[in-house]
Amino acid sequence: MLIEIINGLEASIKQDVLNKFADDYTKIVAITSIINQRETSFLNSINEIANQENISVALAKKVINTACNTVRMTYGLDTKDY
Repeated sequence: MLIEIINGLEASIKQDVLNKFADDYTKIVAITSIINQRETSFLNSINEIANQENISVALAKKVINTACNTVRMTYGLDTKDY
């Protein structure tokens, strides 16, 4: 699940942002927005994700947080912990 989240986020960022915007500030804002939107979407489905993966909700949250932070670090953004 962690790899799928990371790959999905990175693919979204490359497709939606890196090829469309020229200046770095606009890219950073767009990348941050995509990561935050995806993270919120995952967290809104946390019970379903935990059930599908047969793991606890707490572990599912940690996996999502780690995945999103890994992508944030890839682009030099601050990480979030919860």
